[in-house]
Amino acid sequence: MKNLLLFLLAFLSGSIPFSHILGKVFFKIDIRDFGEDKNPGPTNSFHAGGFALGFPSLLLDYLKGAAPIYIIITSFKLTPLAFVLISIAPLLGNIFTPFLKFKGGKGTTTSFGIWTALTLWEVPTFLGIIFLIFLYLRKVFKEKITDKLIVLISMILLVIFVPLRYKDARLFAIAIINSMLLFFVQYKERIFK
Repeated sequence: MKNLLLFLLAFLSGSIPFSHILGKVFFKIDIRDFGEDKNPGPTNSFHAGGFALGFPSLLLDYLKGAAPIYIIITSFKLTPLAFVLISIAPLLGNIFTPFLKFKGGKGTTTSFGIWTALTLWEVPTFLGIIFLIFLYLRKVFKEKITDKLIVLISMILLVIFVPLRYKDARLFAIAIINSMLLFFVQYKERIFK
C-alpha cells in the first residue's frame, strides 16, 4: 500500500502541466498553440513567451521529476521493483497527464530531473553533453539532425552508459524504461498511423 501511494504521489507530481498553467495564468495563452509539436512543454513555452515563460516552465518541469524522487528514495526503503516503478512515475505523469486529457509533454526535462535525483550530476551531465554535441552538429548539417534523432541517440547512449557506470540493475531498468517512453513520445505519430 505504501509503495502504491508513493507511486501515485510521484505520478501526480509529474502530471502537473506547469508550462500550460504558467502560460494560461500569466500570459493568457495556450502554449499548445506554439511550436511544431504543439505539446505543453518548456520548449513551446520558450516559443510562446520567451525566457520569462520558458525558464520557469523548464525549472518546474525539471523539479517535478527531481524533487519527489529524491525525497522518496532518501526517505523510504524500497524494494527494487518499487524503486524502478516509483522512479519512472513522474515521467509517466508528464507524458500522460490526466489534467490535459492524457496528452502531456515529451518528458525530456522531467527525465533530467529524475536522473538528477538518482545520480546527482553524472547522468544529467552525460546527457547534457550529448545534447550539446548534437545541437552543434545540427548547426553544421542544418536540418538533417532533428529533435527526434537527438533524443533517440541520447536514449540509446543512456542505456549503454548506465550499466557501464553503475553496477545497479535498478538504474539499468530505469534507463531502459525511460528510453522506451521517450522513444514512444517522439515517434507516436508514426506508431499510431
